[in-house]
Amino acid sequence: MEKFGEIPFEQNAGDGLNVTRENGLPHGREPLFPDKANIPRPQNDIMNPALATAKKAALLADCKRAEAIKKRLEEEQKQKKSLAEKQPLNWQERERKLNDNFKKIVCKQKSAGFPVDIDDGRINIYDFEGISNFDQSVIKSDKEMIERLDYAFKADGEKEKQSSGIGEKSEKLVSVLFSKLLPDCNILRASKIDDEYDKSDKIDSMLLIDGKVVCAFDVAADFSQEKRINEKEKKVSMQNRGGGVKIKYCFEERGDKIIYKPETNIPAFNIKIDPDLFDKIKFSSKKFERPEMQLMCNVLVSVYKQIEELEELLQEGNIKFDPEFGNQDIFAERLEALKDKLSDKISKDRAQKYLDEQETRGNHGDKI
Repeated sequence: MEKFGEIPFEQNAGDGLNVTRENGLPHGREPLFPDKANIPRPQNDIMNPALATAKKAALLADCKRAEAIKKRLEEEQKQKKSLAEKQPLNWQERERKLNDNFKKIVCKQKSAGFPVDIDDGRINIYDFEGISNFDQSVIKSDKEMIERLDYAFKADGEKEKQSSGIGEKSEKLVSVLFSKLLPDCNILRASKIDDEYDKSDKIDSMLLIDGKVVCAFDVAADFSQEKRINEKEKKVSMQNRGGGVKIKYCFEERGDKIIYKPETNIPAFNIKIDPDLFDKIKFSSKKFERPEMQLMCNVLVSVYKQIEELEELLQEGNIKFDPEFGNQDIFAERLEALKDKLSDKISKDRAQKYLDEQETRGNHGDKI
């Protein structure tokens, strides 16, 4: 007997292989593949319209369920976001957002070629080295003063307290607010000499319109120190009655050039930052939202009133300008430029109306 694989078969003298005539295979061997005709064929949609309709209905139902789930998730996300926006930020998150917004402003100013310190946004007196119309010996003396006092502050921890205090944050907030209100203008923090170390004309910030400085700001935020606030207001009033403040380290834009030069006859304004409103700001939108707009309108109404007072003093001749450096026309032009620019955005009446509405509504308004 011979083998074919594992299947034995016998040779017959007659027809050769002993095979079954039903399937043509040797005895004991089942077909590897049944006749295709015996396999149930899948139903074709064309051949069975009812099946096609059922599939379509099932697919449509799945799509509707998926759309409903998506809509529910979006609604839940929206509710979570709305709830989060209503919750006050913790102080770390608020400070981080304030610093992020302020840093964007400083980086933009630095890219424009302004002499600002990238770390704190102040006018950097080191950029004035080598400028012909600045006394280099004075710059050297001022640099030594900054380094000496910075070292002293750092030694007793005062610098760290100052950089994290309400005053530092308020100055940054003023920059953020005015940059949002007047995106085509620039507000910069004054150099350390003009701010911290020059006690005669201490200012915090300066506003440039069309590339020229038009005013200076002295910022107050800690309302618990009423005596200190009153002192700052009296100081600014005396400065304006003496012809405005002088900024030693200043500049202006002329076309694509930066001209470094000191400025005199600059109107100064007191800026009060309500700490309660400050603590509610989200820094979450490009638009003003309450209480950010409420704080901005508080500032604007105050500035408008101070402009009116200065205009009245000018008319009455109660501002005494320095015989050598004083210029009444420049002082008046700066006041006018500031008033016109602010009025183009939010007039005094509109700002006051918004504040009145907030008081009537119980501070539940949103945007202006």
